[in-house]
Amino acid sequence: MYTSIKTHNQRGRPVCIATDDYESESGSMISQTVAMAIAGTSVPQLTRPGSFILTSTSGRQHTTFSAESSRSLLICLLWVLKNADESVLQKWFTDLSVLQLNRLLDLLYLCVSCFEYKGKKVFERMNSLTFKKSKDMRAKLEEAILGSIGARQEMVRRSRGQLERSPSGSAFGSQENLRWRKDMTHWRQNTEKLDKSRAEIEHEALIDGNLATEANLIILDTLEIVVQTVSVTESKESILGGVLKVLLHSMACNQSAVYLQHCFATQRALVSKFPELLFEEETEQCADLCLRLLRHCSSSISTIRSHASASLYLLMRQNFEIGNAPIA
Repeated sequence: MYTSIKTHNQRGRPVCIATDDYESESGSMISQTVAMAIAGTSVPQLTRPGSFILTSTSGRQHTTFSAESSRSLLICLLWVLKNADESVLQKWFTDLSVLQLNRLLDLLYLCVSCFEYKGKKVFERMNSLTFKKSKDMRAKLEEAILGSIGARQEMVRRSRGQLERSPSGSAFGSQENLRWRKDMTHWRQNTEKLDKSRAEIEHEALIDGNLATEANLIILDTLEIVVQTVSVTESKESILGGVLKVLLHSMACNQSAVYLQHCFATQRALVSKFPELLFEEETEQCADLCLRLLRHCSSSISTIRSHASASLYLLMRQNFEIGNAPIA
């Protein structure tokens, strides 16, 4: 039984990044508070100049980043989250407003989608497609070498859109018309290149899997620090709902077995400490959680099945203890 949210020290401490756009009121003609009041928007909470704040960017023009640039920026964010001290993170989360914390949770939601675990099967499928393409290219090369169509005639037929593959057999013509005597040439398959590419693909799959696992563990650590910070505040319901949303999204995506074990532990601790949040405030997410747990109960990995079953049992027990009807 988990009675509090615990952070996993063995996974490292994640940290959040922010931009310091604080501007002193004395350096402008009209103070920021007066300008916000004239515009009809809410007056921002004033903080001391030394703290980190996130300013509203509704009036700015946004530039669309490419997928590679977005991935690089998210990696930088996760690197800062991992290497920052936990006390610094807690102090920063305390100074942020509810809106700013929800923006941070939206960033973590995007990180989960960006660094989804692919596994070896995806890269093996890519390898098989590459090998099939190489075989097709070799067949076309042999046809061009052994065929009776000259390069000039082939170019003319290609321009007319009438180029077709030459049938095998007598259509090749006599042996005197061959450009390449296959029986006089020793052909050897370049297996070294194929083996090297296969090794590179396996290495790429390993790196991608480690990156996905590490990124999601950093996200999980950040969520735990957010829960520890806002659990004593009055606006914890809205923040905890966003935390649960990110957690459920990570369960829905493809994840490694190492991450899922820690994810289930965090989920059980969250349900144990805030049962009213799940069964009274976020009833729709409770249904989604049941669906995720049932899906993982049919996993091919025994460890995942055990953790999912334990989470499902704790969910039903907490629901019974607070006096609700049984979960359908």
